[in-house]
Amino acid sequence: MSPTPHTRVPLPPLPSLPLSPAQLTQQFFQLVCNYVSVLELLSRYNDRKTVVGCFQCSYEMLQGVGEPAYASVAQFLVDFDSPFRQLPNVFAPHKKIVTEAVMSLKKIFDIRYLTPAMLRKDSPYNIYQKPHTMGVPTPIADLSNEMIPIDSMVQWICIAFCVVPEVRVTCLACVCAW
Repeated sequence: MSPTPHTRVPLPPLPSLPLSPAQLTQQFFQLVCNYVSVLELLSRYNDRKTVVGCFQCSYEMLQGVGEPAYASVAQFLVDFDSPFRQLPNVFAPHKKIVTEAVMSLKKIFDIRYLTPAMLRKDSPYNIYQKPHTMGVPTPIADLSNEMIPIDSMVQWICIAFCVVPEVRVTCLACVCAW
C-alpha cells in the first residue's frame, strides 16, 4: 500500500538510553558534521527561496500544519552567507564541549597511529614478551572506541577545528595532539 501525501511515516526508534560517553561523543560529532554538511550544501545553491518553499511544503504535508518557525528559517536561509565564516559564531557557546570532545579522541587516535618504532618498543601485540596479557580481555569501553573508523575521526577533528578555530591557538594540548 503506497502512502498518501498526508500519511505520516513512522520514524526509526531512538537508541536505548543511557548512552555511554563514547557513544554520546560519536553522536555529537555526527550531529556537528551533518550540520556543517547541510550548511555547505546550502551555500552552493543560489536560489534559496526555492529551498525554503520546498521545506515549508514538505513540512506541511508531513505534519498537517505549517512550520511554526518558518519566518526565522526563511530569513536565515535568504540571508545566508558563507558557512565557514559563520560557524565560529554559531558554535561559540559550544566551544568548551567541542574542545573536550576533540581531546577525548586523542588517546584513541594515538593508539591507532602508532609508528612502527613505537610498536617495536612497546610490543603490545607480542605474546612472547607479555604472556600475562594474553588472557586479559579488552575492556568494553576500549572495544567500542576501536570500532570508530579512522576516516570518521579525521573528519570530526577537521570539522571541530573549523567550527572552533581559536581552539588551535588557545588549547596547547589540542595543538600538540594533532
